[in-house]
Amino acid sequence: MMIVFVILIYFNGLLVSSEGNYLPFLNPTDYSILNGYDDYAINVSFPSLIRFGSSCYTDAWISTNGLISLGTRYTNHDPNLFPISIPVIAPYWDDSDLTGRGEVRYAVITPATNLSLCNQVNDYLSTSTGSSVSVEWILWAYWYDVCPYGNYNCRSIESNHFQVVLAFQSNATYAVFIYKYGLIRWTRNEAGVGINSGDGYYINHPLSNTDDVINIDCNNVVSRWNNVVYRLDQGQHQVIDKFEFLSITSHSITVSWELSIPAISSTLILSVTDDQQTVNDKINVAGYDSHTYSYSKDDYLCNVYTFKLTLPATTKGCNNDNKLLSTAMTPIPQNISALYLFQETLIIKLKMNWCHKNEIYIELLLSVNKTFNVSKSLHINNLHQFYTTKWNIKLNRHSLYYLTVTAIGMYKTNTSNATEISMHNVRDIIIKRNEDISCFICVTEIFNNCQVLVASARTTLIP
Repeated sequence: MMIVFVILIYFNGLLVSSEGNYLPFLNPTDYSILNGYDDYAINVSFPSLIRFGSSCYTDAWISTNGLISLGTRYTNHDPNLFPISIPVIAPYWDDSDLTGRGEVRYAVITPATNLSLCNQVNDYLSTSTGSSVSVEWILWAYWYDVCPYGNYNCRSIESNHFQVVLAFQSNATYAVFIYKYGLIRWTRNEAGVGINSGDGYYINHPLSNTDDVINIDCNNVVSRWNNVVYRLDQGQHQVIDKFEFLSITSHSITVSWELSIPAISSTLILSVTDDQQTVNDKINVAGYDSHTYSYSKDDYLCNVYTFKLTLPATTKGCNNDNKLLSTAMTPIPQNISALYLFQETLIIKLKMNWCHKNEIYIELLLSVNKTFNVSKSLHINNLHQFYTTKWNIKLNRHSLYYLTVTAIGMYKTNTSNATEISMHNVRDIIIKRNEDISCFICVTEIFNNCQVLVASARTTLIP
């Protein structure tokens, strides 16, 4: 009995499969051919948008020089280590010449046109990645019998053969490089192997741009096939790493961000809107080296502001890489006063601005001699210019207290300055009944005074 092991080796984001799970050369019967050219590329449209790094693309250019570029024609024959500015998928980027012999075969394949081939790719990728893969379409390219520049008929050497499969499904896109043992025979300029999104997401194969790259077909001596798998959309959320508020004052809001690609040259847009639909600002912040921006507006109080940081995609129709922040500018309680003490109930009056669509809770804090008393959170559902509230608490006649009021909003809290109060400036309401007073009605909670009925005439006593 022979036991076959499946080994999955992860190295810098690439997946190399071996021993029992491999993808051999695919051989569709319906394909197009590119031949007779040197340093040339043919354009192929995708059935749907694909994301590579942080950008989306609708088409590819298949080059005679062993690479596929996305969205841009690229035929450079001198391979460079990544990163470069062009989005490139490079199974074996070198200086090939198809003017004598050799060709590039290519095709877009769907389950409707070749279900068996798609299932072959599904089975391989599902086993290799450990997750279920069901491709919606495949871009297949085969560099068949290709020779180096300067030896276009391979007079003194043997030709190269290799393939790439670009496999798309809605939630992931993979590039599979396929090599057969003994069919990579030459490198003219130390071939480049790997992927490069052009906006910071890139992986160089360990053999890329070395003399040993000619051995890239020698990984699996049992199956005689070698595959390298890259996931193209893996870098899409790595550009904007962090987006947060740095400070919020009554005059400005400062936001900060961190990028996984510090030297990114793409336009970085900060959009600011508000809940009252009075603000709709867009600021290009790509050139801010400190990665901070202070936003100022006259009407900050009582409004909900939303900040959106966006790295636009290069192609229309692709979802942008973006982050969202929201804040409501909670007003600071002002004009705090302790009106009076009535049967150990402290009546407190404060001024608050009305906040549109911003629920406010307030908390009262009374401190004396490092001892603190805190009220329960009080919901303000009908906030007017002034607000009066009660707090059942007993004051010591000989102590000086400090009262602060905290307004708790949806995204932020604001606290008033401390107000000194004592039994000397918070007076009990005491009205003694005598023969001239028939009754009294205390309405000080609203008007800070008491109305007293004397016989048939009404007078007012101010406490």
